[in-house]
Amino acid sequence: MLNETEEERSAVAGYFKGQAPDLEITYMQKLYSEHILDHVHDAWDKRQRCLGGRHRRAGHFNATL
Repeated sequence: MLNETEEERSAVAGYFKGQAPDLEITYMQKLYSEHILDHVHDAWDKRQRCLGGRHRRAGHFNATL
């Protein structure tokens, strides 16, 4: 697990909440970070569930912050 700042977690969580407001993030972890030229590319593992509790989704997310 990589170190992550509260600002990074907040930015990634805010993006997900904006894209899928009916889903709740249950787990989030920064997996990988790579510097390419002037950009930092981060890969996150996240798990979420529907607020109604009907299903869960898991996946990876690549963020450029």
